[in-house]
Amino acid sequence: MGSLTNPRPSRSQRRLSPTFLTHDSLVSKRSPAELSHEELITSFSSLWDKVEMDYALLERDALRKERESLRAGRDEMLQTNDRLLGQLLEIQRQAQIMEAGLEGICTTEGLGELVRGSGGT
Repeated sequence: MGSLTNPRPSRSQRRLSPTFLTHDSLVSKRSPAELSHEELITSFSSLWDKVEMDYALLERDALRKERESLRAGRDEMLQTNDRLLGQLLEIQRQAQIMEAGLEGICTTEGLGELVRGSGGT
């Protein structure tokens, strides 16, 4: 594991070796070749537990980021919806003003003037 001059494994070697991921100090001081079948299974099981835990943390982080992204998208949609609703209300207000103006023109007297002005009877 370590170099010939330094038998102690480096930090990255300890991190990568399943024997150094177990909680049993006796197992962690021996190379994988020196371990019994049960110790190897325990070491692998410990490594697998760590992988599952890391995966769960990554999955949780990915879900959190996705929720944040969805919230941001939702907030943006709500702002757009509010803006469009405001524009629609303004269009309705202007339509009511135009409708009231047309009603004034379309009275019997107003309609007669409109027809005479356009060259009608």
